[in-house]
Amino acid sequence: MLSKLFKYEIKAVGRIMLPLYGASLLSALVLGIMAYFNERTAGMDVPVATLAILFTLLHMAIVIMTCVLSVTRFYNNLLGTEGYLMFSLPAGTPALVGAKMLSAVFWSFMSVVAGLLSTVAFALSYGLPHLNEETIAALSDLFAEIMKRLRLEHIQGIGLAFLFLLTAILAAAGLLARIYAALAIGHQWSSHRILGSVLAFIGLEILENWIRIFLSRTGINTYSLFLLEELDGSTMSGMTTTLLVTLAVSAVVILLYGMITSVLLDRRLNLE
Repeated sequence: MLSKLFKYEIKAVGRIMLPLYGASLLSALVLGIMAYFNERTAGMDVPVATLAILFTLLHMAIVIMTCVLSVTRFYNNLLGTEGYLMFSLPAGTPALVGAKMLSAVFWSFMSVVAGLLSTVAFALSYGLPHLNEETIAALSDLFAEIMKRLRLEHIQGIGLAFLFLLTAILAAAGLLARIYAALAIGHQWSSHRILGSVLAFIGLEILENWIRIFLSRTGINTYSLFLLEELDGSTMSGMTTTLLVTLAVSAVVILLYGMITSVLLDRRLNLE
């Protein structure tokens, strides 16, 4: 059932996010072309500046909508009036919560990819007309160097890069799990539930910091959602150990917050 719920969430959010991604990619291509011709034709400064502002606003819209949809779909679908329908489905509460979280993490990742693709599209549309033999030779040397570094003896570095990516994804999931738990806690208030959710989020953050400080005093460095504290950053193995510890702690945090959310939605849900 989790897979079906996840597919439904992907489609529902995709109807909003995909057009934004497409508009961002198209504006990047047009902006690059116009910027190229602006170097050779006078009088295009205003259109180029206007399109650059539009391109920036689209990226801001993507970031804002990704964050807003990640929270509002959970709140409206499970804690609002739509909850009557959602909880009538033949699916457990962990599956309902998990589908929201997986969808939010997926679209967060896709928003990052969309931003990178838009940047590449701008670079290509602006840079391709400037290509010459010298530039092509430099790009060929760069590609050869990249392929050299991707040989088998550098497989540990590739694995470390993969761990970095996985750590970032779990960190985002951990933040979402805390937000969902805070919303579930705030929903226990008879009124001013949004205020209760905000206070609950702050309280959970303070609690996490206290636990982090306590563990650090016992010699155990834990993670921060936005800053990785290295156990031994001087060696590759030290970085690997740090990332593995971070992944383990992130998984525990996600599990705990998920349990809090599921229990509150199961036993103390009030949709009125």
